Amino acid sequence: MKLYNKSELRYSRIFFDKRPPAYAFILIFSTLATLIIAFAVSAYLPKNYIVKARGTSVITGTEYVSALSNGKIVTLHKKEGDSVKAGEVILSLSSGQEGLQTESLTKQLDKLKAKESLFQKYEQSLNEKVNYMANSGEEQEYYGKVEYYLSQLSSENYNDGSQYAKLQEEYTKLNKLVAEKSQLETDLSSYQSQLANLEAELATLSVQETAETNSDSETNSSSTDSSPNSIQLEQLNTKISEVKTKIETTTSSIQGKGTEIESLQSSIREMERSYNDPTSQAYNTYAQLISELGTARAANNKSITELEANLGISTGQDRGLTVSASSDGTLHYVTPLKQGMSVQQNQTVAEIAGSDREAYVEAFVLATDISRVTVGAEVDIAITGVNSQKFGTLKGAVTQIDSGTITQETQNGNVSLYKVVVALEELTLKKDEEIVVLQKDMPVEARIVYDNETYLDWILELLSFKQ
Repeated sequence: MKLYNKSELRYSRIFFDKRPPAYAFILIFSTLATLIIAFAVSAYLPKNYIVKARGTSVITGTEYVSALSNGKIVTLHKKEGDSVKAGEVILSLSSGQEGLQTESLTKQLDKLKAKESLFQKYEQSLNEKVNYMANSGEEQEYYGKVEYYLSQLSSENYNDGSQYAKLQEEYTKLNKLVAEKSQLETDLSSYQSQLANLEAELATLSVQETAETNSDSETNSSSTDSSPNSIQLEQLNTKISEVKTKIETTTSSIQGKGTEIESLQSSIREMERSYNDPTSQAYNTYAQLISELGTARAANNKSITELEANLGISTGQDRGLTVSASSDGTLHYVTPLKQGMSVQQNQTVAEIAGSDREAYVEAFVLATDISRVTVGAEVDIAITGVNSQKFGTLKGAVTQIDSGTITQETQNGNVSLYKVVVALEELTLKKDEEIVVLQKDMPVEARIVYDNETYLDWILELLSFKQ
């Protein structure tokens, strides 16, 4: 192998005239193939332009449970992570005074309700005219009133039964007259039908008689004997006359019955008015006693209503000393609770996650970047603390953008942010046997895609070959 120095190689064609070795061809062709493949891939491989925003995951189907009153925890009925059903008691509180007011109100309410049964017994005595009241205790007052009313009835010999019997007799007469009038109207209708049939038959025979008379005149034949049609006409006229007489008689009878019915109805109305509105002293006493009973009953019912309202408030306060599950699901205490700890009114003590859960992400975008974000934009969600290169990202889309900003205090001062809601397509990331499930309130980074292009276009723009 010959060695050349620098001066010998300056104007030499040794390298240009010599055939390159095989590995040089391989290197050249592999480089060209790599460039062609890279060019082809860059024409289709997208380059996304994104807006990054921090946020947290939100799980729907989660309900919070709060205490309705102040108290000390006396019993923890459910532990962290237990499955609960709606209405089940989670924990019990004590205020130290529960039950005292409720017991007092219950006793007063029972006493007033017992008085209502006394009123019913008193009213029954007045209506049935029998003294069912006892001449002792709380009933003694009403016993005397019933006895006074019964004594007045006895002294006046006020007999409702006799008036009622007379009234029933008049009703019987009225019903009989109405039935007779109805029968007469039926007969009248029958007579009128007969009259119509007879008149139609008479008209037919009259036409036949006229035709026969004309025929005899033409043949110049005469006969002194009456024709059969003439005899029938006379008979029909007689029947028609009889039916008309019956119709007139029946019509007159119907009018007479109507007059009797009106007179009897007027008499019945007077008897009913006298029966229903007696003017006796006993009736006035009865009306006064019933009026007093109504006043006493109204006052008693008002007291019952007020006591029931107070009892409901008291019971509600006692019920507020138990914290119950608002829905079915898994229980999670917001803060660790132990027996003897104090709980404030309206304090949130737990949350219940239902079985039908969906998740979305609440991300907060800087006000300077919100113009690039649109509803429907694709979003990649990276879970903080999870290797995105290994597990990838969750896919989603922007579904809502708040109309206003919220202010957040940071180390660099206050910043204005827009809340953006991102709906997720799935909640799990998987790599081989490893699975990561998105949980409630996990910190995430939302990468909102607002534009994209191919890497080929990007390279051409860098080289100023494309605007």
